[in-house]
Amino acid sequence: MGARLINNPRQTNRGHVDAFPALHMRSIRKTIFYEGHRTEGFFRHPSISKAIPIIVDLRVDEHDYRVIVRHGDSATNIQVIRLTHRPTGFNGRRWYFVSEKGERAETLFLVDGRFRTRREAGLTYRSQSMGELDRVLQRREKLEAQLKGTRARGPARGRRRKQAEERLEEIERFLTGFESGLLLRYQKKLEHARERRRRSLERLEAARAAMTQRKDVKPDWVIKTFGSLVDGLKAGTISPDPSRIPPRSASSDPDPQINMGILQRLGFLQPGKMLGDQLGWPEAWVPEPDRRLFFIIDLRDRRRPCAVLLVCDPGRQAHQLFALKRIKGRFGRQEYQFICPHTGRQSTAISYSEGQFFCST
Repeated sequence: MGARLINNPRQTNRGHVDAFPALHMRSIRKTIFYEGHRTEGFFRHPSISKAIPIIVDLRVDEHDYRVIVRHGDSATNIQVIRLTHRPTGFNGRRWYFVSEKGERAETLFLVDGRFRTRREAGLTYRSQSMGELDRVLQRREKLEAQLKGTRARGPARGRRRKQAEERLEEIERFLTGFESGLLLRYQKKLEHARERRRRSLERLEAARAAMTQRKDVKPDWVIKTFGSLVDGLKAGTISPDPSRIPPRSASSDPDPQINMGILQRLGFLQPGKMLGDQLGWPEAWVPEPDRRLFFIIDLRDRRRPCAVLLVCDPGRQAHQLFALKRIKGRFGRQEYQFICPHTGRQSTAISYSEGQFFCST
């Protein structure tokens, strides 16, 4: 199986094969395996407090060869595992365990109190979960052990030692380059995060400055003046104005916006409160000298949040009601979106053009 390029652990059902006690056919063949006989023995493992009795029955017909495992003290808690074999050279035989699905295996693993094949238990080899870096580190450990020596074998000498030193030097050069690459990637990531933060602050400051250029009333006056209008719109006693306010002159920027994320960062989205203010946009966005724009965000009722946008001219006033939908944002945050009253389309921003607000695409 090819090496994986990432170091995140492989998703398995149980874990790795080396984490569970294993019953090997080879060990049984050396101890309690005698053809034509019924032989008893025990399976022992450091992780098991009590030995497990095992019976190998090869007395009957070869199609009924089996291993009987007694789990626990109960006489009924017995597992029967069939055996099979295939011919090998020099009139020999190679023996296998047979799973309940008919799969042959030379090793069984004790999982949930039963001996199972690797596939039955959903186990994988640890090497299957190793990424490229893990494999390099493992090769370095083996080469260092080869140079220093182990209990079973002394340090390498002569040509073998020279080859191991050359390979170890190549690995060290690879790891040095890998660390440099990680450091460079981390620095780029920090630089990108700082740039994103800078642009976000610039957008926030630009939005705050645009809202206050021609502002002439305070937020408390907006809530006091138009609070009853919001209540009437939600109660149905006042209907939204379907008429379109004719523009008096063309705007040089046809698409100024109210962004929900900006409003939230400015503190206008607070659960249980109704907050609002004047949109003191510059003359380029609202060229009419006597026109005033206002907004109110009502989050008093969690089930019916809404936003009301007002366009006020001398002697005339128009209002639009936008329902809000609460959604789950990034990092567990709660965010809101506008719902277009005509199309039902959801949007994080609404645009203003020619005396009307509409959901942006």
